[in-house]
Amino acid sequence: FSLTGDIFLIKSAEKNFFKIGIVSFAMAHIAFILAFVSIGALGISFYVTTLLALCLMLISYKWLIPGLHSEFKAMVIVYMIIIGIMCSLSGYAWEGSYRNGVLIGAFVFAISDLYVAREKFIKSEFKNKIIGLPLYYLAQIFLALSLDW
Repeated sequence: FSLTGDIFLIKSAEKNFFKIGIVSFAMAHIAFILAFVSIGALGISFYVTTLLALCLMLISYKWLIPGLHSEFKAMVIVYMIIIGIMCSLSGYAWEGSYRNGVLIGAFVFAISDLYVAREKFIKSEFKNKIIGLPLYYLAQIFLALSLDW
């Protein structure tokens, strides 16, 4: 799903491609959520990551929503909820597996998405790509290596 999202974000100047990219990445996050649930266990890490995810979502919401075009608002909010759940459940997965890559990958993925959002909705500049892309690939590597059951 992430590869499909990558392909559509390459052509993100066309808003329909960007929307398909968002849906593709949302599906990737749902796949990670299902994987996290399958290896998880309830413990303090889940509560900590849930608190961190909520803080990240609230800060992101306050920062992003005012500049967002109305046609993207609902889609972006749903996407933020999905990635927030993924980040929250990374603590659940860690409790069941003690795979640090789950925690790192989930939150680095969320942070890389902030650079995509900044590029699309706030300010388009090279800094978004030079920071966001390496974070995205790093997150994918951590997640892939941590879920190798």
